[in-house]
Amino acid sequence: MSGRTVAVRESGRIARSTGIGPHRLTADEPDAIGSDSGPTPVELLLAAEQIGRLATIAARCPVQRMRSD
Repeated sequence: MSGRTVAVRESGRIARSTGIGPHRLTADEPDAIGSDSGPTPVELLLAAEQIGRLATIAARCPVQRMRSD
């Protein structure tokens, strides 16, 4: 497995950008607090939760198909 570099940078007033290999995620707060350059940290956590749920559904589907065969 190849290694990946993870780096966190401050950008804007309170925004934080996380680089994972060639990919970048930016978390920020709305204009009243930050500069709204990305989703809030809570929104990112909620999105991660949904991705986790979708992964379990995707893993379960082939197993259910095999059981019904």
